[in-house]
Amino acid sequence: MNLETDNTVVKSTFNPADYVDDQHWGVINYLRSRPQLRTIPNHIEGVLSSIEAGEQALNHEIKSQIQLSIIQAARRAIELELAPMAERRKFEQRLAYMIAREVVPKYGAFDKSIKDLPGKLSNCRQCGKIGVDTGGDKRFFWDTKCNCSKICPDEMRYESQRLTEKYIPHMLMHLNANRRLKLQKFVISPRNVPKEKLHEAKSRLFKTWANINRRKVCEHLTGALVVQEDPLAAGDETWNVHLNVLVLVGGHFNWSAFRSEFARMWGDEDVQIDFVTEHRMKQLTEAKLRRQGRTEPATRELVLIHSINEMVKYVCKISGSDHQHSDDGNHDGDVNTADGSAKGSRSRKIEARPMDKWPGERFYEWFSANRGFRRTRSYGVLYNVPVQSEEEREVEWFGFVKWNDQVDRYEVHTSFIGLIPADKFATQTHTKPTNQQNWRPPDG
Repeated sequence: MNLETDNTVVKSTFNPADYVDDQHWGVINYLRSRPQLRTIPNHIEGVLSSIEAGEQALNHEIKSQIQLSIIQAARRAIELELAPMAERRKFEQRLAYMIAREVVPKYGAFDKSIKDLPGKLSNCRQCGKIGVDTGGDKRFFWDTKCNCSKICPDEMRYESQRLTEKYIPHMLMHLNANRRLKLQKFVISPRNVPKEKLHEAKSRLFKTWANINRRKVCEHLTGALVVQEDPLAAGDETWNVHLNVLVLVGGHFNWSAFRSEFARMWGDEDVQIDFVTEHRMKQLTEAKLRRQGRTEPATRELVLIHSINEMVKYVCKISGSDHQHSDDGNHDGDVNTADGSAKGSRSRKIEARPMDKWPGERFYEWFSANRGFRRTRSYGVLYNVPVQSEEEREVEWFGFVKWNDQVDRYEVHTSFIGLIPADKFATQTHTKPTNQQNWRPPDG
C-alpha cells in the first residue's frame, strides 16, 4: 500500500497475517517457558481473545448484500473516528516524551510507576481489530491499553461513557417520577492552590462538600454527582482545584445561602460558585448539536450526556485553548490573576498550558496527588447505584487498525472473501485473491 503525504510516498509494512502469527507464537512461547502453570493468566486470556478476533478478521467472508451494507456503514463510521483518534494519539506520544525527558530522570529511580509510564503511553492503542456488533455499532479491540484514565484522552472518553451509562438511567428515573425535581449544575472554584499543596487541597475540598451536605442549607439536594478537576493554572505556580456538580433539587434551594455557607466552611470568602439551570444546560446542548450538524431535539437524556461529558473533561487537554472558559461555568485553570487568585469570569483570561508542556516537577506533584484518589463521587439517591447490565452483543470482526508512525495516522486494513469485484468497496489494502481458501493479505 502506498500512502502519499507531503509529496512523499511511504510504504506500509504492516501485514495482518504476520501480526496474528506473532501473537500466536508469543502465547505458545510464554506457555512453553512456564510448564508449571495450572491456569492461564488473565493477560494471556486477553491475548487469546485478540488472536481469535484477528483470525476471524483474516478469514472474514461477506455472504449477503445486507451484511455488506452493515459492514460498509461501520467502516464509514470508523473512518470518521480516525482523525480525532490520531490527534489523541499524537498528544499521548508528546506526553510520553515529556515524562521520559522531564520526570523519569528525577523521580523514576524511586517511583516505578513513573518509570513505566512513558512505555505504557507509547504502546497504548498501537494496533487492534475493528468490527461491528449485532446492534450495528462499530467496535474496536485494542491489543494494548495504558489504563491511565486520568492522563489518557482515549481512556477518559471511556470513563465518561461509563458514567453516563451508570448514572443517567437513574437520574432520568427520579426526574420522571417526581415532577418537583429540578436538574441543575454548579461549579465550585476556590482560590487557586499554591504548588506543593495540591493533595491537601483536593482532600479538603471534598471534605467541605461532604460536610455542607449535612447542613440545613442542602436539605433539598436529593442527589448529586460530583467530579473534581485540578489543572495547572496559567503561570505554572498554582492549581485550579474545583468541583463540577450535577444535582437533583427537590424543593426550594437558596443559592445565596449555600454560597455564603460554603465560603465560611472553606475559610475564604473568595470562592466562586457558578450556577447553571436546566434551561441553560438545554441551550448549551442545542448549540452543540447545531455545531455538529444534528437536527434532533435536545432531550433531557442528551442534556445529561452533554453535561456529564463537560464535567468529566480530562485534565490532559490536547491544546492550551481547551482551557478557555466554556459557557457552562466550567473553569479549567485559565482564569487567574497575577497573585494566583481565582476570580472566574470576572478576571482576564490567560491561556494555560496543556499537560504535555507542564514542568516535570508540577506533573509529578499532580500525578502523586491523584494516584489512588477517587475524583468522582455520588451522593443521596445517586449513591452506590447499581450498573444496569446489558446483554453482551456478538461482534463480527472484519479488519485491522494500525498506527503508522511514519505518517502519524491510523490506517484501516480490510480484505473481504466471497464477493465478486463489483461488490467490493475500496479499502486501503485490497487485492483480488487468487486462491480464496489460502488467501492472506499481501505484504505492503
